[in-house]
Amino acid sequence: MRVARRGRSSESLHAVRTQDGRAILQAMVRTAAEKPGIEHDFGRMPEVPPPSALRSFLDHVPDPPDTVPFWDNIDSRIIHTERLMKMDDSFPAELHEWYRFVPAATFDDPFADAARYTILLDTFAWPVAANPHPRATREYAAVNMDVGAWFHRPAPEIEWLLCDYDSPIAHAGLVGSHGRLWSEDGRLIASGGAQCLSIPNPEPPPPPAGP
Repeated sequence: MRVARRGRSSESLHAVRTQDGRAILQAMVRTAAEKPGIEHDFGRMPEVPPPSALRSFLDHVPDPPDTVPFWDNIDSRIIHTERLMKMDDSFPAELHEWYRFVPAATFDDPFADAARYTILLDTFAWPVAANPHPRATREYAAVNMDVGAWFHRPAPEIEWLLCDYDSPIAHAGLVGSHGRLWSEDGRLIASGGAQCLSIPNPEPPPPPAGP
């Protein structure tokens, strides 16, 4: 990571992640010093049950057909269970679910804690967009082209985050999505979005078995 620009109240950092000598991720990080300024909070969290009143994905689907190691890092509380039970039905291009990271739910380091918000804002762009298209995940794959995240307030004490996500448009192979992350007490913690490129699935999974 290198400092691209440093000012009195903000600085820009350029980070590059490499693997086998090849750059696989680039990020521009802007920081801002806390200073007096205008304040308002007009955001309103969707009215949903708290995570303590809900069950996890594995409670609903104890033997999922496909397992991806990534999901071992995230615990969930499912609000709209019909998405799990009717995989071939069409649903709105939106998502409201609670998530927390495991085994460590929060991080004292502000950059590490901001990373968990970025991961959620990056992860659900394609799943949300696929909701109205029951066969989408069999016929297409998605490549995230970019992700943007804005951190509105530090919340290292907040474990559960409500992921409030929607995809207003998908056109000519490009999928646009954006979302908001809320605390249990209704505070807007972060917002952002991602754009995906949808391509024919090189290895489409088999269709579900008939009754």
